[in-house]
Amino acid sequence: MDEVVRDKEFYINSNGGVTFSGGEPFFQAEFLKELAKEAHKRGVDTAVETCGFAKWEKILPVLSHLDLILFDIKHMDSAIHEKLTGVQNSLILDNLHKINEMNIPIRIRLPLIPGHNDSLENLDQTASLAASLRNVIALDILPYHRLGEHKWSQLDRKYALNGVIPHTKEHLQELIDTIRAYPLTITLGG
Repeated sequence: MDEVVRDKEFYINSNGGVTFSGGEPFFQAEFLKELAKEAHKRGVDTAVETCGFAKWEKILPVLSHLDLILFDIKHMDSAIHEKLTGVQNSLILDNLHKINEMNIPIRIRLPLIPGHNDSLENLDQTASLAASLRNVIALDILPYHRLGEHKWSQLDRKYALNGVIPHTKEHLQELIDTIRAYPLTITLGG
């Protein structure tokens, strides 16, 4: 926390704070809770980046110490979600709805992977969900990029998205334009 607080002036001037991420932060819920609680004691706003795949009993005690939730949605169709991630999305969506009831601002983030979750139907369903939740402040479209490929080869591991070509800026704009009718702030790049 001492290291986090060193940048407190920057957080104040940028309306920022500390974001807890990596893997799934709620898998270390007790540690996360203590960090977020200490950040608040020291006047630092807190956010968590989550995919929402954790037991509600782990999530709930942490929420009162968070100022913002960055919530990733990979796919709205549970079967496709399971194919892409190894788990269905029912727990994830249930947790999203419960968090929404806690009156904490939420940014839904859609990592947009060409050929995997970029269908017009999935975009529409994601935007519809985001617009239906009163505490969602934005839908962030996170375009796929290839920056992580090198890391996987360094680890001598197979990169699951090898050969996937990122969307062009023009195509991304076309996709986003299909959901502009929703009463929702939509950002590109998060």
